Amino acid sequence: MLLSGKQREQAVTVLRNLAREGTPPVRSRAAECLMEIGGERAVVVLVDLLADPHPRVRQKAAAALGHLRIHSAKPALQKLLITDQQKEVRIEVARALGRLNDRSGLPMVMEMLGDTNGNQRRLAVMSLHDIIGQRFSSSQEGVESAKRYLEIQADKLLNGDQA
Repeated sequence: MLLSGKQREQAVTVLRNLAREGTPPVRSRAAECLMEIGGERAVVVLVDLLADPHPRVRQKAAAALGHLRIHSAKPALQKLLITDQQKEVRIEVARALGRLNDRSGLPMVMEMLGDTNGNQRRLAVMSLHDIIGQRFSSSQEGVESAKRYLEIQADKLLNGDQA
């Protein structure tokens, strides 16, 4: 369903309030809805959500900014890549940066492919498509294939060349 300009503004206002005062699941869903609406005001709220105390909200906000390809959010995402304590958030930030043609998260993702946490390995292998343009299965075999590919292509990829 398409929203008129006035309806978009009203929706963003409601979502901004929910993003400020709602529970973590509500703030997380607000980030998803803001991504669907898009626009300058939605982006401002999404950037603010990168500082949310709940990791899932930060993760959704980063994903939304990458999906919308908001290049002005790059500095905030780069900072979060370095400072966030949650690996899942950092992986999503690396993925968002990849969508912005920034491979600064690739070394961390490469490291995460060897993590003992299966969920983090799965997220890391899935993020490679957005960072380097290659798809790998999230199975153990796919993770091993991604590791071999990255070993061979590491110099090119880390130096900003195309694989």
